[in-house]
Amino acid sequence: MYVFIIDAHLSLSSEPLPPSGFNLGASDLDARDKTITLAWNAPSSGVTSGYDVEVLDGGAQKASYTNVSNTQQVVNFNNMRNGYTYTVKIKSRSQIFNENSIVSSDVFETPFKTVVQGTFPLYVCIMKIILA
Repeated sequence: MYVFIIDAHLSLSSEPLPPSGFNLGASDLDARDKTITLAWNAPSSGVTSGYDVEVLDGGAQKASYTNVSNTQQVVNFNNMRNGYTYTVKIKSRSQIFNENSIVSSDVFETPFKTVVQGTFPLYVCIMKIILA
């Protein structure tokens, strides 16, 4: 008589991967109204149920969102300055991987610069004052 013992581990899915990149085409980095929109690309594979997004001003947190919908991949940030460099950190989340807790991916991190707006009207104003 033979006895077979099978030791199997079932994995429902892979852990979430970080976003695959910053989506500049869908982002609006014009901060003239002090608001910008950041967009990113979904991970290339894995199961994602949402995202945590953080913007840093230097090393200090400027703003953050927790559990952004996995179908949205876009957030708006207020009180931003034009022509300034910030850092965005995005983590994918998955509760599907581990039903008892939320599992986060490694951090996708990249600096970005808000759009510098032209100052032509200001120069015209200054020149009018100087010439007057």
